[in-house]
Amino acid sequence: MRTRRSDEEQAATAPLFANYGAARRVLRLKRRGTDGAGNVAERVRLWANVFAVAKRFFAGKGFNIAIAFLDLISDIFFCILYLFDIQWALSHLDDPALLDLPGPAWLWISRLPVTFGVCIWFSLFNLFSWILEVAFADNKFKSFFSLLTFINILTVLPFVFSIQFNQARFLYIPYFLRSIVAVDRLRKVLRLRGAMGFFNVSAVMEKCVILLGTLLAILYNGQCVFQITEFRFGGRTLNIFDCFYFVVVTLSTVGYGDISPSTKAGQFVVIVLIVTALTVLPSLISALISTYSEQKIGKGEVFTRGKASYFVVLGHFDTVSKVSDVLEGLLHEQTKKEKVVLLARAPASTDIQALITSYKYKDRVTYLVASGMDKSDLERAQVRHATAVYILADRGAADHRREDEKNTLRAWAIHTYAPDIPLYVNNLLPDTESYQEMNADGSLCTDDLKQLVLALTVMYDGASAFLINLLHISSPEPQYDTLWESQYGDGFGNELFVVQNNAHFVGLGFNVAAWIIFNELQINMIGVRVYDAVMGEKNLILNPGAAVCLGPQDDVVFIAQSVSDMDLFANMTREEFQHILANNHAIFEAMPVVRDSQQTLSGQHDKLQIQLSKGSLESTTDVPIVTYPRISDVFKRVSHRRASIPELNQLATLDFPETPYEDANIPQCRLLGIPSELKSLVVDKAVDWEGHLLVCTGDYDVFKFVCGLRASHLPYHHRILFLAERKPTHDEYAVLSVFPEINYMVGDPRQKKVLINAGIRGCSKVVIMKMGSYGSGEFAGSSSIMISHLIYNMYQRREIDHEKCVILETPRRTLINYLHPTPTTSSLSYRRYFRTAIKNVGKSVGLSKKKQIQQHEEQSKMGAKEKNIPGEVEYFNTPVFAAGRVVSASMLDSLLFQLHRNPCLLEITLVLCGVQNGCKREGALDGSSSSTTGTSSDVKKSWMGQIPVPSAFVNRTFGELYQELALNHGIIPMGIHRGVNITLRNKLPFVFTNPLPSVLLLEGDLLFVLAP
Repeated sequence: MRTRRSDEEQAATAPLFANYGAARRVLRLKRRGTDGAGNVAERVRLWANVFAVAKRFFAGKGFNIAIAFLDLISDIFFCILYLFDIQWALSHLDDPALLDLPGPAWLWISRLPVTFGVCIWFSLFNLFSWILEVAFADNKFKSFFSLLTFINILTVLPFVFSIQFNQARFLYIPYFLRSIVAVDRLRKVLRLRGAMGFFNVSAVMEKCVILLGTLLAILYNGQCVFQITEFRFGGRTLNIFDCFYFVVVTLSTVGYGDISPSTKAGQFVVIVLIVTALTVLPSLISALISTYSEQKIGKGEVFTRGKASYFVVLGHFDTVSKVSDVLEGLLHEQTKKEKVVLLARAPASTDIQALITSYKYKDRVTYLVASGMDKSDLERAQVRHATAVYILADRGAADHRREDEKNTLRAWAIHTYAPDIPLYVNNLLPDTESYQEMNADGSLCTDDLKQLVLALTVMYDGASAFLINLLHISSPEPQYDTLWESQYGDGFGNELFVVQNNAHFVGLGFNVAAWIIFNELQINMIGVRVYDAVMGEKNLILNPGAAVCLGPQDDVVFIAQSVSDMDLFANMTREEFQHILANNHAIFEAMPVVRDSQQTLSGQHDKLQIQLSKGSLESTTDVPIVTYPRISDVFKRVSHRRASIPELNQLATLDFPETPYEDANIPQCRLLGIPSELKSLVVDKAVDWEGHLLVCTGDYDVFKFVCGLRASHLPYHHRILFLAERKPTHDEYAVLSVFPEINYMVGDPRQKKVLINAGIRGCSKVVIMKMGSYGSGEFAGSSSIMISHLIYNMYQRREIDHEKCVILETPRRTLINYLHPTPTTSSLSYRRYFRTAIKNVGKSVGLSKKKQIQQHEEQSKMGAKEKNIPGEVEYFNTPVFAAGRVVSASMLDSLLFQLHRNPCLLEITLVLCGVQNGCKREGALDGSSSSTTGTSSDVKKSWMGQIPVPSAFVNRTFGELYQELALNHGIIPMGIHRGVNITLRNKLPFVFTNPLPSVLLLEGDLLFVLAP
């Protein structure tokens, strides 16, 4: 029976789930039992939030875009208004009001009151804009003592101060000088190309516009100064056109002589005008020619550091995507003031220059050309004062070993030059880490970790999207177009945090604390770093359940959206905690017993299955005493082609496989005692196979991938068939021969017949990895895209009964935009698809023409409303990535960039992937530990898994199921994998990370959980 949801939860369910962020704030404010100003501490916090919101607003992208456009419009209007003002003044020299004004006559001109009023309003705006620019500048001293300040003093302050004086409206103010500032404003507007999709200009066009704007500014200032100089010192009244004509003729070196300066002051103006033109214009023309011919620049430059912290990144930045990946990983919402220094091996291309000078990264990125080995290069980049240094490997290098050796030497050079600066290195081979452990603070082989992520997403649908989203720092958008985008986007904004435990939660069981914090603050506690008083270190345990009570020196691991979410937990006051206790008094009065999963399975599993099948499982909100099956028993039963764990126990042993390289980050696996010969495992056909995993690969460097699929904690495993154009070599097979249930087939995966012979009709999933060239070229990895399209077209032509879940590994994540369904699908593509379907009716098997048209119309209803996104699409928002069906090593680079801020992140990621040092974890949980309530035998390891939502909880809230799993069964839900749903308007399944407690569960949902 479904329980009634509270008013707060109903309020949190926004219309169409358009703004989950607002819903989270409503829940937190109401459940803390205060209106925001109930006491002094809350009032201070409220005002602090107000100032923080105001600061974010003034520093926000939308506000800066608006200010940039308004600044340019204001300066252009000022320049036009001056022409009208001076022409009016020269036409009304006999104004009687000028006769009574004190001082010299050249200080005053005739001016309309309307003109004076408009100038005051624009001056006030320019003053406001200037104050904001100085306030948010990195170097405030440099910003204050600048040309803009000097021009504001001459053109803005006189209008502002003249408000108090009646005669001040006749004061002559040379506000035509705003044209100088207008050129800089124009440059800022042109660099907004990275902030708005509809406004995008190339680097060549930008320099053309700047050149034209500078030329007009020189002509404009020349004619204005010449006009006022001839009038004041020579008594000549020249109109605007005559002055402009004179300046153009003079600068073109024609010199007709019909108009010439009549005073020494006029001659001096002409000299300054010519010198300025000859100084400024050639440099702009040279820059335009250099950009147009794509000449590289960058050598010899020096980074000038200010007060802001900065990161130094060494790498081979030959494409825009590489630079963009680095900047997105380092310059995000949590690093709004930091800068980046790129120490590249080659000069920047025009496209890269356009990227780093765009609005998003303006004044925050410095591009230097250096090898990273010389002391002079490191001094140019100011490495000694950097926040952290990152060395990135070139994935397109022909020799990976040689590339890692070069980067190791760079790491040694940087450590020698600046030994106290944190250093992090990205390697291509996992065994390179052993050469860097004494010099680098962190080393990571993302290509190796990528294989573990691939294995994880094979076992659990959407796991790659779930994990990669947690490693990427972002914020949810305020509003989305569709329901699925809103839910996916809200989950996409979550990441992993590690903070010190709050003193008020000391002594609480982990599962109880996790439920309370999730219910009150909507942040998900998934683990704890237990402090070992004997060893003096902290050991990570994910979801220890009731066996561990939180200690005063422990760190807790959270899934949350921002640092401010962590502040709610870390800065929780005693009054707020007492209010939480009052809200959850029923839980503390009748503390639920966490039942042993084995006892549940043996004694009460049959009874629970009957309840689940009848839908009679009642809510346990008040007294939660409901049993729940062990995680491994809620998986769907596999077919006979998948060997179960009991079957493997008779053939395999549990041990760590011998690695082809020195590497400690491997899971315990099920291994064969006696490996078979290669020829007995090579098959010619697998047409009649069912339930197997088909892996299309270009080579057999898949050791970590197989380790992830044969990990000992997994509830089942797939039979694996590797399809490649060649057999494994003797050394390659020696590495893989210890794993059970692996077969090999020789053939080209890009051919349809070969895929059919490999059993694509009966396989459970298809994995495409290591296909084609992995260089840095534009078409690297195109073979994997072709295979994916081939499988998709086979399904469209009904050559495959069911659409296959194709998991793709690609070297370039930009290729995601070419996978089905593409994120830029338009109505034209659907019409083309409709025509193709009608044309191929006769080729289809078992379907009539009427039925095919009906199926197409149903598909069109779900997809025709998709937004047509112009230009390049952010790969995180594509349906194929949200479904967890594509993985790229570059997606994991953000993990390396976050190690400085969160050193535990790599360990957490490895544990989620199934890599855990059991001896170390259990050894920390003895009687001497300040956080445990028992011995090491009381703590069971928890692993990431996936379970279906019980039928009794369908159409009930995620919070209700969270409470049931956490308090009664020691299981921590982390997210939802949602299937295709017409209401949600999603073409593919998607991942919903850390949903609100009020989110309703749907039929077919799968839960990402941490369970023993």
